[in-house]
Amino acid sequence: MPAALYAMTLRQGGALGNPFLVTHQGDVQTSRQYWSHLLCGECEERFNRNGERYAMTQVDNGQGRFPLFDRLNVAMPRQSTPEISLYSGRDIGIDVDQLAYFGMSIFWRGSVHQWPGGRGGELHTPLGVHEEPVRRYLMGGPFPGDMALVITACTDGPSQGSFFSPAVVRGNRVEGKGLMTRGIHFRLYLGQNIPQPLRAVCCMRSAHRIILMGDCRRISFHAFANLQTNRRP
Repeated sequence: MPAALYAMTLRQGGALGNPFLVTHQGDVQTSRQYWSHLLCGECEERFNRNGERYAMTQVDNGQGRFPLFDRLNVAMPRQSTPEISLYSGRDIGIDVDQLAYFGMSIFWRGSVHQWPGGRGGELHTPLGVHEEPVRRYLMGGPFPGDMALVITACTDGPSQGSFFSPAVVRGNRVEGKGLMTRGIHFRLYLGQNIPQPLRAVCCMRSAHRIILMGDCRRISFHAFANLQTNRRP
């Protein structure tokens, strides 16, 4: 996860000090970032240029600004229900390509390497047979045909104030991975059996480059509750 997310969360902590890191090994208050020697300078710059810099200007910055949410909040949704609203990122000036590239680069990094963490733990969420198509996409190829990426701007405070690395999302019909970046949630669906309603809101496949906005507390609480349930005492 980008160092900027740690800096924003640390700054938001204020008098509380360092943010809380929650893993299966336990939780601890720390400013330590998960990192490893992995990419060359050229690839790091490619990731920064094609998505990370832009994405970090759109998340909740911990100082009262959440640019993606603010932009959607004054735009007219294409469709809306009490739970979720659908916006055309293309029509309202959101660089969806860069947001998508950023999300996919994080999913790929979580797959290609076992990231050492505190207390002997590690972060690793393999993409399996999908890893190579994602790599080719990140190198300038087409978006993989057997994937759908859904981006949601979160309206709730807990999601805006936290982030978590790629995690497996188990559903009844289709496999997925999810990650949160201070108010922007990315859900990547994998395989040939992705239902049409999910393909229709894929930010890379929908004609209007759809971005969703809604309350993501259920997603955030589920992720952290799972960690709390399975962590060591």
